[in-house]
Amino acid sequence: MPSQLTDLGKISSKEYWGNVEVQTPNWMVKDSNILSVPAFKKFFDTYTAKTKITSGMGGLVCLYEDLLTIKAGFEAADKNDAASFAKALEDIGPDTIPDSIKDLWVGPEGLGYDADNHDNAKWAADDFTFVPAQALVDGMASPTAS
Repeated sequence: MPSQLTDLGKISSKEYWGNVEVQTPNWMVKDSNILSVPAFKKFFDTYTAKTKITSGMGGLVCLYEDLLTIKAGFEAADKNDAASFAKALEDIGPDTIPDSIKDLWVGPEGLGYDADNHDNAKWAADDFTFVPAQALVDGMASPTAS
């Protein structure tokens, strides 16, 4: 099944997709609160202005949250020791978002990065919704067909 993390409108026409729905993270749906987080809004505006990328919000959120995770790791680590930094990242547990980044976080609540899971999010079924397969508008999926 295709994901609405990419702009399906750039792949083929609305007619091609018909009544197909795709799964997308809740924060990728138009009118979600993702752009109300000032730090993410600034990151989004700056990144898209410099790169001219307007496809999907998904890649930007992953990059943004990876950067936040690195920030938290550096804050907890000995600045001159790579092993200390790796350990600091691994100590960030599945259900703990460090206070230094908690107000900046925009994705799922569970961080999910630890020694056994080198991903940046612990997803749950209620983190997703289904939307009509169609073009994105400003990187966001529409909850209704257009």
